[in-house]
Amino acid sequence: MKIPSQNSAHRYLKLFFVSSLFLSGELHTKNKDTINLKSILPNIEIADNFYARKRGLMYRSSLQANTGMLFIWEDYSTRCMWMKNTKVPLSIAFMSEEKEILEIYDMVPMSETSICSENKAAFALEVNRGWFKEHNISKGHILDF
Repeated sequence: MKIPSQNSAHRYLKLFFVSSLFLSGELHTKNKDTINLKSILPNIEIADNFYARKRGLMYRSSLQANTGMLFIWEDYSTRCMWMKNTKVPLSIAFMSEEKEILEIYDMVPMSETSICSENKAAFALEVNRGWFKEHNISKGHILDF
């Protein structure tokens, strides 16, 4: 038979253990879903005006590893991108105003076919093809930049 103080201590320890499991799971999920972009993509070029967005990564024969271009728009709308004059195979992620990845597409070099977002986007990130897969980044992740 347990002494009441031992029983109370046991209940508190059990409550603490169960609470810490839920808390650590919540923190793990948050860390998994939010990614510090600069820590894995240190070279980010910014395209935040009409000319920079229009030119994008055109006329380049290569793109260094862990380099990308972040497209920023002032409004929130459906976005279309193409690979005209772009020789480098790229992947693109369209993102919401909250920086959540909505869609990821692989793009074909030199193609003039538009790849359009299915959802309204405020940002797009272009990187070497396969970069998102290599870093286990997918739809639903939030990129902190």
